[in-house]
Amino acid sequence: TLALFTFSMRRAAAVLVASNATAADVERHARVDVVHAGVSAAFHPDGARATAAQERLGLPNGWLLHLASDDPRDNSEVVIEALARAAAAGARPALVLGGPIRALLDPLLALARERGVDSQVRMVGFATGQELADLYGLSQDLQLVPLKAERQAVDHRVVGAVCGLPGVD
Repeated sequence: TLALFTFSMRRAAAVLVASNATAADVERHARVDVVHAGVSAAFHPDGARATAAQERLGLPNGWLLHLASDDPRDNSEVVIEALARAAAAGARPALVLGGPIRALLDPLLALARERGVDSQVRMVGFATGQELADLYGLSQDLQLVPLKAERQAVDHRVVGAVCGLPGVD
């Protein structure tokens, strides 16, 4: 895989990355330009739109957001463990779990059941465009981004910040 990566980097007319950390990972293989992430105006908070989306998605007031996939670097188990610790301390926040999770969904839900927090988890699935913007805008409490790879977390943190959403890595 590294040989193919190196070959591709050397042949590329341009290599664009979203952060200095990714540039540091790649620059020994090719010339790299950092293009910092931008966020669509759709991600700026809109109270009326957020309320309509909350009703449409059937979400409670006050919840945590975690967008995940089947990539183990998403570290989603940490989110379930944190939810269980919060519950043990007396807090009962809802967790909205979104993203293209297929292979890891059953193990995550099993972990939530095992930790006694399955009733707090609400799966909304894969979201794009306005629906994704609504999820970020609705999550007024906290975004959980426990990703193992910094370059993956950049987009989530930037979008969350535009929405006024504090994030925890």
